[in-house]
Amino acid sequence: VAEPPRAVGRVVAVGLLEKLSVIDPYREETYCHLIEEYLAMGNDIAASTVYKLYVETILRDMDCRPSVQMQNLYKRILTGHTSRN
Repeated sequence: VAEPPRAVGRVVAVGLLEKLSVIDPYREETYCHLIEEYLAMGNDIAASTVYKLYVETILRDMDCRPSVQMQNLYKRILTGHTSRN
């Protein structure tokens, strides 16, 4: 059974975003998109892991905290509100 095109597109997007996060580990926008993709796929655990990795990296390397947008994404993970509505 073939996967629907949207699911394949999400898998490709996740792969590219993960590569971008390695190239530039401080670019929050990449992590936000990656979290959004994982949430759209129903993978809250991966979304949470990405958030925690990003926060750990910026705290350790730059002594700063995530933006309000990123914090709101994490709240969506915690509350189970994974859709954008």
